[in-house]
Amino acid sequence: KAGTKTVVLSVDTHFYDLTPLNKPEGEIVADVIAVTGLAGHAFGSWRDRGSRAMWLQDFLPQDFKNVRIMSYGYNSSLGSDLNNGLLDFRRHLLSTENTEGKNRHIIFVAHSLGGILILQALIQAKGRSAHKPILDSTRAIFFFGTPHQGLRTAELEAMVEDLSGGVETSRLRLLMQLRENSEFLETQREALADIWPGRKIISFYEVKKTRVVQKSTEQTYQRSGELVDMVKKVSAQLYIPDEYRLPVERNHTELVKFHTRGDSTYQSVVNHMRQFYSLAVCALASKSILEPSESQKKLIEALNAPKVDAFIRNVENAANGTFTWFLEEQTFRSWTTAKDPSSLLIIGAPGQGKTVLSKFLLQHLKEKKQKNVMIIYFFCSDRDDSLKTVNSLLRSLVTQLLCGSAQIRKILKPFEKNPAKSLDSDDTLWEMFRAAIKDSHHNAIYCLINGLDELEKHTDGKEPTMLLLGLKELFAAQTDPISPQSSALKFLGTSRQIPEIVNKLRGLTCFDLKAKPEDLKIFVHQRISDLPESFGDDLRERAERLLLDEAKGTFFLWVSIVVKRLENIDFPTVAGLKKTIEESSTDLDALYNDIFHQINQRSEFAQKLVVWVVYGKRPLTLRELEAALATQMDSKNEDFKKDHKTDLTPKSLASILGVILETTAERFVRLIHQSAKDFIIDRNLFVNSSFGANIDPNIYIAKVCMTYLNFDDFKLGHKPEIEALKRSHPLLDYAARHWYSHIRDKSEVKHCFDLLLQIITPPSTLRFWSTVASIRPRNANSRNHPLDVATNADIEWLASYLLSLPSGTTVTESMVTEALKNWMKGSEQLEAFAARHDVEFNPKAVRTVAEFASENIMESLLRTHLSVEVTLEVIKAASANKTHGSGMMKVLLDGSKTFQLDAEIITATSSNFQGRMEVMGVFLDKEEVTMDEKAVALTIQNFSTEVMKLLLSAHPDIQITEPIVTAAAGNWKSGKEVMEVLLSTHPDIQITEKAVATIAEKFDDGIMKRLLSTHPDIQITEPIVMAAAGNVESGKEVMELLLSTHPDIQITEPIVTAAAGNGGSGKALMELLLSTHPEIQITEPIVTAAAGNRRSGKEVMEVLLSTHPDIQITEKAVATIAEKFDDGIMKRLLSTHPDIQITEPIVTAVAGNWRSGKEVMELLLSTHPDIQITEPIVTAAAGNGRSGKEVMELLLSTHPDIQITEPIETAAAGNGGSGKAVMELLLSTYPDIQITEPIVTAAAGNRSSGKMVMELLLSTHPDIQITEPIVTPAAGNGGSGKAVMKLLLSTHPDIQITEPIVTAAAGNWRSGKEVMELLLSTHPDIQITEPIVTAAAGNRSSGKMVMELLLSTHPDIQITEPIVTPAAGNGGSGKAVMKLLLSTHPDIQITEPIVTAAAGNWRSGKEVMELLLSTHPDIQITEKAVATIAQKFNDGIMKLLLSTHPDIQITEPIVTAAAANGRSGTKVMELLLSTHPDIQITEKAVATIAQKFNDGIMKLLLSTHPDIQITEPIVTAAGANAGSGKKVMKLLLSTHPDIQITEPIVTAAAGNGGSGKAVMELLLSTHPDIQITEPIVTAAAGNWKSGKWVMELLLSTHPDIQITEPIVTAAAGNRKEVMELLLSTHPDIQITEPIMTAAAGNQNNGVMELLLSTH
Repeated sequence: KAGTKTVVLSVDTHFYDLTPLNKPEGEIVADVIAVTGLAGHAFGSWRDRGSRAMWLQDFLPQDFKNVRIMSYGYNSSLGSDLNNGLLDFRRHLLSTENTEGKNRHIIFVAHSLGGILILQALIQAKGRSAHKPILDSTRAIFFFGTPHQGLRTAELEAMVEDLSGGVETSRLRLLMQLRENSEFLETQREALADIWPGRKIISFYEVKKTRVVQKSTEQTYQRSGELVDMVKKVSAQLYIPDEYRLPVERNHTELVKFHTRGDSTYQSVVNHMRQFYSLAVCALASKSILEPSESQKKLIEALNAPKVDAFIRNVENAANGTFTWFLEEQTFRSWTTAKDPSSLLIIGAPGQGKTVLSKFLLQHLKEKKQKNVMIIYFFCSDRDDSLKTVNSLLRSLVTQLLCGSAQIRKILKPFEKNPAKSLDSDDTLWEMFRAAIKDSHHNAIYCLINGLDELEKHTDGKEPTMLLLGLKELFAAQTDPISPQSSALKFLGTSRQIPEIVNKLRGLTCFDLKAKPEDLKIFVHQRISDLPESFGDDLRERAERLLLDEAKGTFFLWVSIVVKRLENIDFPTVAGLKKTIEESSTDLDALYNDIFHQINQRSEFAQKLVVWVVYGKRPLTLRELEAALATQMDSKNEDFKKDHKTDLTPKSLASILGVILETTAERFVRLIHQSAKDFIIDRNLFVNSSFGANIDPNIYIAKVCMTYLNFDDFKLGHKPEIEALKRSHPLLDYAARHWYSHIRDKSEVKHCFDLLLQIITPPSTLRFWSTVASIRPRNANSRNHPLDVATNADIEWLASYLLSLPSGTTVTESMVTEALKNWMKGSEQLEAFAARHDVEFNPKAVRTVAEFASENIMESLLRTHLSVEVTLEVIKAASANKTHGSGMMKVLLDGSKTFQLDAEIITATSSNFQGRMEVMGVFLDKEEVTMDEKAVALTIQNFSTEVMKLLLSAHPDIQITEPIVTAAAGNWKSGKEVMEVLLSTHPDIQITEKAVATIAEKFDDGIMKRLLSTHPDIQITEPIVMAAAGNVESGKEVMELLLSTHPDIQITEPIVTAAAGNGGSGKALMELLLSTHPEIQITEPIVTAAAGNRRSGKEVMEVLLSTHPDIQITEKAVATIAEKFDDGIMKRLLSTHPDIQITEPIVTAVAGNWRSGKEVMELLLSTHPDIQITEPIVTAAAGNGRSGKEVMELLLSTHPDIQITEPIETAAAGNGGSGKAVMELLLSTYPDIQITEPIVTAAAGNRSSGKMVMELLLSTHPDIQITEPIVTPAAGNGGSGKAVMKLLLSTHPDIQITEPIVTAAAGNWRSGKEVMELLLSTHPDIQITEPIVTAAAGNRSSGKMVMELLLSTHPDIQITEPIVTPAAGNGGSGKAVMKLLLSTHPDIQITEPIVTAAAGNWRSGKEVMELLLSTHPDIQITEKAVATIAQKFNDGIMKLLLSTHPDIQITEPIVTAAAANGRSGTKVMELLLSTHPDIQITEKAVATIAQKFNDGIMKLLLSTHPDIQITEPIVTAAGANAGSGKKVMKLLLSTHPDIQITEPIVTAAAGNGGSGKAVMELLLSTHPDIQITEPIVTAAAGNWKSGKWVMELLLSTHPDIQITEPIVTAAAGNRKEVMELLLSTHPDIQITEPIMTAAAGNQNNGVMELLLSTH
């Protein structure tokens, strides 16, 4: 209570929807949204069990103070019976996420299923403008154990089936979508291809195994089962470029629970999140400046700045007390304190400490940083490819500038049209750098660049000195008083004394760095202190004095090298120290010469080691170097090189080459100084080495890498575990990513030609190393092409080597695809090919250009190759061109005056989500574009109102027909708006019953109001009202509208039944109908519909029982209520109907009530104590999956004399939910029960709790005989099969594994692979027979996996026709199995039974048939097969078939089959008639066409066969055509004006439920003398759909019709309105017994009431 007011507090313990977890400080710059996994809790799933810390709330806000952190919760409980699935969760997430500031960045954190949900949301956001801001704002996604390729679901599915009593629920369907290798996840991966760019992905995968769920003795489910890989590593990773993949030493459940803030995984999250935080900080800099545009964001992401901080961490810190003098130097003080731009170039010889000083100064600047001052920096290094180019330097500096600038959008505006690939140009980057400096609002920008001398020339030929000139010009512009800059740029660079650099920067302040004696003294002392223990204090003191004496005038590097030499003295003495120091020349070149001379005197191993460190494209680890050095040119595998392997440790490395090499903390090996690398390369020290066969060291390294990649270890017969292979093969990552970088030009291929062929020619090897190197082609198939890989990885020399087109070459589809992969260079190359007269493009290549290339290439192609045809296929391909669709279409349609825009083109265009609006604009902008009805309908169904308006303005004379209106009603995205436009622009649209019904069912009352206002004469028929009653969202509102505008609507039983079964608005509808029509009779179908309504059935039933306590309740209805509802409904029913007979079927239904069985049974036993408990009742209780034990306990306690029979025990043994508990109860109550073979067989096949029941039976009855009939269902058990089989094999190791058992395992659609693996491992001598392989081929779910296993373990399997036939007919995995068989057995004969099986495969037959026709174009196709294809598939398959088999005879059965094709018959028939104008058409075929198709097909038929005889059966068929009867009849009458209109023809029209009235009007207008006979009127009277309208027409045109008994009898069996019409026009009708009998048999009771009231 709050005063006099009552305040109701609602506490959400589930944390559903978005829940804020912190209070951000200052303005929010980003949202972190955490989405939990399957059956997870939005708070608890992220909370550590021990510390109770919830890291999203307790840790993350400390690291990101101005970030809003939220959790998203949704009900994914596996025990829930809510009817929502993944798509519902996705929709809700999108509707929940607030897009208040669409510029705010989003970082998603996902656990398990949460990742799938996020990806589904992003896929939907991509195609919907309302949600596009969410996709655009998403910057990064952290995936924790997300099953991109599925997870282990067998135990979870079994649990859900148990909890649902075996009913297939939305939760079970959800789990099926998440299975390993599911089609749903495969489709998702394809849909995500264009979402990854611009977003960073971090994938964490579990290392530890997780326990599966298992039912406990207390009948609850707990994670107490076997340990498994819940989400395998390969599934938890996406294998996309730039994905970070990190292992976590936890199981799947604990993956996102962090004990402390110092947890290593949490720190990884924070470190990665900071990287993606930069754009958000940029957006915060100024409220008035908008964040980057989409194209600008892509540019920022594409900068991909190198990780310079990692290099800086490995730079030695200045010794304590050194370089402090530099801070007091006047040049440095002036540089730091000057308000104007200033520069300082520090020049020093090698080893004077320039890099250490740079790190020291950078730390100093950061510590002393003032407000509104920015620091940017870069450390160049020739020892790392990513840190030694001008391009890398500019990428890094530009990124730092942009992320610290409030003017980011202004800076990037001139560059946003530049493709990301243009960032390879130093000129572009330099312009961006200048713009960022110019538009910065900082008081000062400190720019520190270390190692200017280590920059090398980039790929576009720009010298580093060009950068220096640019810097100098930039300073000049900054100091120009005429055009002053907004920020003072303070540049500090370091370099060796390189004349070219010094000269280019002449005029800048320079400082000549030399090591100070006092610094050297400190440095010497520090280094001597670090000498090993073998040096005593006296020796250290003596060594320090000796070094200081020699070090005068030297440098830090000299001291480091000499100390390293001292460390290598095995038995140090004063004499030894003195000798070593004195022999170490203070001239660096002389010192290096001495060192490398000693190395050359040593082993080949030491020389190789130096070569790898010097010429490696990045620093290598000790393990990588071990593998590299052990690999010989004849090595074949990892074992083969063990004889050459040396264990490298920091200590052993120091002993071998410690003077020149050093090991970092991360165990990378590097040279001690850049000058050492320069010395080696300048003098070509290792070019003529014996191990390199006198070739360049780079070629030697390339050959080692290629040899390594060709190891037998990597030639696997299955998809490799890449990360596992990297751990076991240390050089794999480097070899895959860098082998080609060591070959600089295609001219060097001659040195390694054979090795090159070995790694690019076999598709498997090419696919392998390109996958390891993260070179991702546009589709998986193109990994087989070397050129595709070369262009994707930007391997210019390899692409050039492969793409040298000689004259006369034909450019193919794959060549175009691969060339386009190389982005700008590939496009330029392709355009050059297009302009060559001596190069041809095949049709598929032209289509590929149309779909993926720019219009410039097509323009050049059409101009140069006049023979190229712009076919329908080319137009369709261009329609799908996402980037250049509109431009491409303009080029293709240029010059064409007329253009037919057909349905195929519209379909292709509608699939182009990115560019479809622009392409449609080009089409509709053409002056003479023609569109048929189907094309208009598809346009309206698939496009927005903008396209609709454009269409109507360009073609104002379009006839809006029924199919078009129906299509608008089916537009799921914009249907309401499109329908409003249609109704406002075409108020005279002819609206059919079907269209009105669709509107009533799909839309709210707004559309219906408008429709009724524009069409006030619409007949509101029963189907329309039924549709409204089934409207889940707006049923009540639409029904209210219809009842208010049409108060005389008859509310029939079917209407009330539809309302009773409406899971959304059922209760509200029922209340409305009962209030407006209290006389409604509540019949058995209505009660049954309510009882079957899972969502709102209980509420509907309560309404029915409260308003109609006298409902006639049948036994069937009571049984349904008893089985579906709780005891509350049953109590109410028994109170209103106390005389209900409680029969055996009713009690049986109660016993099977899985939710409330015990409570309802208690109620019945208390109200009807004399109930007989029979065997069927007890059997139902024994099989009750949830409350079976409780019901059984109740029955046994009230009826202790129950006989427990074999059927009862069998039901308990097969009970997937509570089977174990029920069986335990029975065994404890009746210890002498006989356990028979059928009982054990049921347990073996129990998918959910089979193992537990079997364990129980074996423990209580250890002498059970395990027979073949028992083992066979265990092998085929799709749930717990592996566990049951493992148990049986462990307790009965002598089981004979027979052919039926293995066949059952092969056909096990859920766990076939696992069971088969178990059998093969325990019984390796199993004979794999034809029936076994046949079962695998027909396995719809796991067929491919089982078949792969069988073929790998038994490579000599004979693949016969009986095996291939079920594979072709396999509706699930048929294509995958067939593809596998054809790849492993390319000589398979494709016979008629195989083709027939594929043609009859209704689910995947199309894909299988395409595969067969493409791989075996010479298949023998029989008439039967062609007929099946004509009837079952679309015209695409028929086109392919006719192209591969042009001599097929099109016979009558084929034409008849095409006519029976309900989905694609029109297209197939058009194709057949156009390609085979000489088809023999029989009367039967013409009649079928007349009845089933529209007038377009008939027109085509009449044009190709003008001599067809139009007979009475044909015209009769046209009269019965429900969809297009009038049009077809009109066509026939116009082409054959002498047709005789006979009684059968008119009778067919009168009985036509669709277009009957229209056909009849046509016939009466063209043949006014038609005799209207009794059969005709009888047909009209019995016409269920349009009888009233046809009868009104007949009575108005023939008022003297005699209404006979047969006519009235037909009306009595029809709807009420027909009888009302007859009685109003013929009040003297005699109501005879046959009439009353017909009315009594009519379920529409309104007729009988009418007759009784009038007669």
